[in-house]
Amino acid sequence: MIVWTGWATFGIGLGMIYFRLLRQSVEHLLSPALGSMALGVALTLGRMVVMGAVFVLAALQGGMPLMCLGLGFMIGRFATIHALARGL
Repeated sequence: MIVWTGWATFGIGLGMIYFRLLRQSVEHLLSPALGSMALGVALTLGRMVVMGAVFVLAALQGGMPLMCLGLGFMIGRFATIHALARGL
């Protein structure tokens, strides 16, 4: 039970970081500055690789850690989008 809580907490933090980086990636991809598009692509690829590796690691631990990580990730998504909408 404690391990599942840890996976969910880790998912919340990871989801918050992921969606903050998503916003930065989009800003870089849309920016006309030189080299900004390359940084946006690098951030996008980095986000995908890290999330893939973390979800595979959770899947190797079993179904329940994977579900807890996914739930935490979605809670982190909600928290980040809500904070960004409020201007925080």
